[in-house]
Amino acid sequence: MVTGLLKALDSCIDRINCGETVETCLADYPQLREQLEPLLRTASSVSAMPKILPSDELRRTSKARVMLRIHEEQRLAEAAKAQRKASIYGDITTIWEWLLRVFTGTKRVTIPVTIGILLALVATSFMTIILESPSPSPVLASKCTVSVLSGSVEIQNSGADSSQTGEDGMTLSVGDRIKTAADSHAI
Repeated sequence: MVTGLLKALDSCIDRINCGETVETCLADYPQLREQLEPLLRTASSVSAMPKILPSDELRRTSKARVMLRIHEEQRLAEAAKAQRKASIYGDITTIWEWLLRVFTGTKRVTIPVTIGILLALVATSFMTIILESPSPSPVLASKCTVSVLSGSVEIQNSGADSSQTGEDGMTLSVGDRIKTAADSHAI
């Protein structure tokens, strides 16, 4: 309904601008007459008003006012920026003064001593961890012995395509593979 009213209003305004009367336009839209008539009468009276052009003096005065407003807005923005900077510097100064009071005030001995003790504890903890951690054992030999604990074990020598049954006490070289069956164990 609204889009129909808008289309009818646009059509009628175009026709009135071309010289038709309001009554002629309303005759084509009897179902919208009650809504269209006040709108068309207002549009035709507005279009009939004489066009007023501003004088050169008004233009110059308006331009000066706009420029003055722009400069005032820029000045206010710069003042707000300077105030924010001063606020940040003030906050930093306040924190610095607080720190000075903490370290030079009545508690000037307890805080540095506490910090020193904490640093010493942390350092000794790290040293204990470093000194007591086991170093990796070097490889002692390139051969080892198999101990079959339970079940069956197969051994494939490096470079061989087939495997053989492993026995307790067999010697293995680097690259040999051991395969245990289900529920079997070997060392």
